[in-house]
Amino acid sequence: NMGFLLSIDDFGTGHASITYIRDLPAHEVKIDGSFVGDVARNPRSAAVVRAMIAMARDLGVQVVAECIEDAETAAVLRAMGCHAGQGYFFSPPMPADEFTAFVRSRLHAPPPGA
Repeated sequence: NMGFLLSIDDFGTGHASITYIRDLPAHEVKIDGSFVGDVARNPRSAAVVRAMIAMARDLGVQVVAECIEDAETAAVLRAMGCHAGQGYFFSPPMPADEFTAFVRSRLHAPPPGA
């Protein structure tokens, strides 16, 4: 009601318990990189991430995957229905002035791996 959106960071680990997605009016969850890192190579990680994405989708919550390091991982997550991602595959961390130039240069460019 106040006009801001809530994101649950590091979802699935530590203090970001599964009850948060049930009890908080969150707009998105950010799946922790510890689940994402080997999702393309580890069937158990893939099963957990797929379940998180399905649960979020059923609750009307957007999903962001952290720590996407390569095109294969990005493609697997995209196929699972993940809404967005972050990680070195897209860009390393950068100062604000570099970020502005980075975004402007990519406004009409296809996303990496597309």
